[in-house]
Amino acid sequence: MALLKIVRLGWFLCLLPVLVTDGGAAVQAESATCPGKALVLAAAASFQKAAAVGTPQAFASALVRYAPVSSLALQALGPYRKKLPASRNAEFQKNALAFMGRFVAENASGLRGANLKVVACRGSLIETSANGRKVIWRVSGAQVLDVKVSGFSLSVQMRNKFVKVITQHNGDVGALIDFLGR
Repeated sequence: MALLKIVRLGWFLCLLPVLVTDGGAAVQAESATCPGKALVLAAAASFQKAAAVGTPQAFASALVRYAPVSSLALQALGPYRKKLPASRNAEFQKNALAFMGRFVAENASGLRGANLKVVACRGSLIETSANGRKVIWRVSGAQVLDVKVSGFSLSVQMRNKFVKVITQHNGDVGALIDFLGR
């Protein structure tokens, strides 16, 4: 049920706090054929450490390190991106990061102790398995751009959540900024 809740709310970041179990030698041997594998394993380990601390700030720090938080937040605005007042952009970014950190911290307990194993690598897509569930990570360079769980792109789900809040407030992006800052 915890995973279903995470997928519905669409925060790819909630899947990251998993316990990584993979041999170090295997990671080095496959680095040439699967360059994103090391990133996925490092990101997962970082979020596992944040889960041990358990604070929203710990998760926010891990998010900043492994995900393009600013870009993800702006993309999640969807068609309302142009309505974000330049004067409130910094506040939006700060509140979006704080919201993501809080959300991951609140939902990480259901994922503690999960095992993540890399199953296949296809370019920028890294297929993993976490407790029998297929998870596909989309990476670029040194950043995790998206995670797909049970066929749902979590960045798309995040966008749906942001757009829904804005739509419920007659297109007022300020209402989303306030919502994220709670």
